[in-house]
Amino acid sequence: MRTFLLFIGSVIYPVVMVIISPVLLFLYLLLGFVFLSRYVNTVRRQFLAMLTTVRLPLFHLPAKKVLAFRPKAVRLH
Repeated sequence: MRTFLLFIGSVIYPVVMVIISPVLLFLYLLLGFVFLSRYVNTVRRQFLAMLTTVRLPLFHLPAKKVLAFRPKAVRLH
């Protein structure tokens, strides 16, 4: 009986691993791409904000007048 159980276990384990391994690989890749795309979007947003700040050097003006020079979408945030 013990030999039979060992044989069944040695057959089932590789089958289960062959089924689960691609699923885990897919999940790891999916999560990796999600986090990578979020990171890229964050860096892009920060870079564009820096460019906007450099392009509009209005620091000598009061805050109300600076708002007048900003695009409407930025003002509404």
